[in-house]
Amino acid sequence: MQRKARVIYNGVAISPQRTPPAQPDRPLRFVYLGRVVPWKGCHLLIEAFSVLYRKRGAAAGTLDIIGGTLYWSESYRDGLSAAITRLGLENACRLLPHTQAPLDALRERDVFCTASDREPFGRAIAEAQGCGLPVIAFAAGGICEIVVHGETGILVPPGDVHAFTDAMEGFVDAPEKIAAMGAASHDRTVRCFNRSVQIPAITDFLLQTAGARALNAPPGK
Repeated sequence: MQRKARVIYNGVAISPQRTPPAQPDRPLRFVYLGRVVPWKGCHLLIEAFSVLYRKRGAAAGTLDIIGGTLYWSESYRDGLSAAITRLGLENACRLLPHTQAPLDALRERDVFCTASDREPFGRAIAEAQGCGLPVIAFAAGGICEIVVHGETGILVPPGDVHAFTDAMEGFVDAPEKIAAMGAASHDRTVRCFNRSVQIPAITDFLLQTAGARALNAPPGK
């Protein structure tokens, strides 16, 4: 299988404009964009950010969770709203609806965060990197093939909320890392997850496979 298999990653649209570097005179803008459902870990994001907010106050920046609660009960979303209120995050954390312009939303933020613990691939992560955002995520599932720890983002042990908070605080303390990691994120997505490259690669693979089978088929088949 290793000799014959070929990995062609899912392709995403690459943003034509990188996210501007974080400005030292304003708080950071953390963002999650995707389905707002339990296995995406949105409740863990709020928990991690609340720890940071208790430590740093307004200097912690903001967290926006953007997306619809598709194929799941709205009670989960209601619980997230209640947690934001209970933790006193109303001025720093927003739960926003699905957007038809995800790349625009990503370009307006600084750091992408996801607390999913069983992500099969992570299309939104690749899109965020394509917009020039570094990523904070759990080192689980397909995420480890998208994010390069210490280069395009920070990976922390799955389920370790305190480590996630520490990673967020690291960007608060050293926002200059965002520009360097963001540039590396964008370049990696162009190389590895660019749909203008991946789609032709899939087509070529299928044509080559079909051609090889035709050549090797018994006469009359």
